[in-house]
Order: sequence, then structure tokens, then C-alpha cells
Amino acid sequence: MDPYEFIPAGLYNASTTTLKSGLLGGVQIADEEIAYVGFRGIDFGEYGSDEITIPIYFLGDDRIPIEIWEGVPGEEDAEPLLRTTYQKKCIYLTYQAETYKLPRRLKGITTLSIGGKDMVNIQGFRFTRYEKAYQKLYAIENNRIYGDSYTLTEDAVEKIGNNVALEFENMDFGEEGFSKLVICGRSRNDVNTINIHFVSGDEDIVQIVEVPYSDDCIEHEFNLDSVKGVRKVSFTFLPGSNFDFRWFRFVK
Repeated sequence: MDPYEFIPAGLYNASTTTLKSGLLGGVQIADEEIAYVGFRGIDFGEYGSDEITIPIYFLGDDRIPIEIWEGVPGEEDAEPLLRTTYQKKCIYLTYQAETYKLPRRLKGITTLSIGGKDMVNIQGFRFTRYEKAYQKLYAIENNRIYGDSYTLTEDAVEKIGNNVALEFENMDFGEEGFSKLVICGRSRNDVNTINIHFVSGDEDIVQIVEVPYSDDCIEHEFNLDSVKGVRKVSFTFLPGSNFDFRWFRFVK
């Protein structure tokens, strides 16, 4: 299932209760205690998403509980993501959408469950598609890292030394491309040079930035020549480097 296209709740393939048919291809959760409708085999892709929009119909104006889980409650490794509520002035026989922000992005192929009770109707859901290439990407989110010396921490790659490369795949810069690059990091040298490779097929475009010394990780902004299309981006550190790399973001 593609979560970036609307998935009707009627396509559910897991549940913790007997569900009733709801309005317009949705389902109704009639239980007095919260119960769940589940969807196995949802492919969020490599980068994923943490923002879900759910059209909901409830015959009443009261605040009602809504839960969102990864996995199916009661099964091994199921994890609650969000316990929240829904409340809107009822419009008879009409779904009204609510958007919720999850505490983390869902990635890869996984299972999603939505919980409700008291005759609530869930029409389905859709997740917000993010453009990975233009998001804030932490250095530790790399697809591949190799080289002579570096230290992995909770939110950074630190003490990056000789011949280290951090690769980020599936970076789609679109037909317009970017204009700037923001790097959050700390150079332990007076100046730390970083070669940035934009690789697609046999083409390898290299641009160079120089990060000045700072006591702490701070943001540095660089104007770059635009690169378009889908690329693998590799940050390559030369011999003599001594750099703490927290995150980066390309700007259109």
C-alpha cells in the first residue's frame, strides 16, 4: 500500500474487533472501549513521513479518543505512536479531516493501526510526502559511511578525519534544483574543506565548500551551482580533516 495516496479504511487487513462498514468506503468502530483497524504492508519508503491526515465522522460534538500505532495492539513489537483526540462540530453524514503529527517518521514496509470507539467512522488516511532532498538530514541518517576515522554519536558524526565519505542516496532535486546548502557542524581546524559529489550514472559533479573554525556546531550557509534530478550525494573529507557533522539541508 502507498501511504502517500489515500488508502480507504475498507481495505484494512487487520483488526482487534469486528468492524462495520462505514460511510463512503470507510469503517465504523462500534466498541465502547477503544479498538483498532489495521493496515499491513504499507511502504513508507526510505525517508518516510510523520504526518497523517484522517477523515473522521462522529455523530456528536464531544471530544473522542484517537490512537495511532505502528503494528497491531496486542501483537509483538506493536508500539503506540500517538494518543490524541478528535473534536469537530458534527456535519451530518460528512467526514471532516484532521491532521496529526507523529513523534517520529515511519519508514520502510510496516503496519499501521488507527484506534477509536463509540461508533466513530474512519474513512481512511493519507501521509504527507516529504521531498528527502530538501529536508533537514542528520549526518547519522546516511545510507553509507566509510573512511579512516570518525565517531558516531546520538545526533552527529564527530571527529571526521582522513578520507571519510558520507553518502545519501535517492536525493531528488527535481527540475528546478537548489540554490544553497546549509551545513550545521564544527570545524576543529582553521578551515575544513568538504568535497560534495552529486552522482548520477556516469556523471559526477563536484562542488567544494570551506567551513571555518567554530567552538560549537553552528550553521554555515553556502551558495552552490544548481544540480537537478535524482542524485547520490557524497560528502567527502580530505586528509587532515577534523570535523563534527550534525546536519545539512539543501534550499531551493
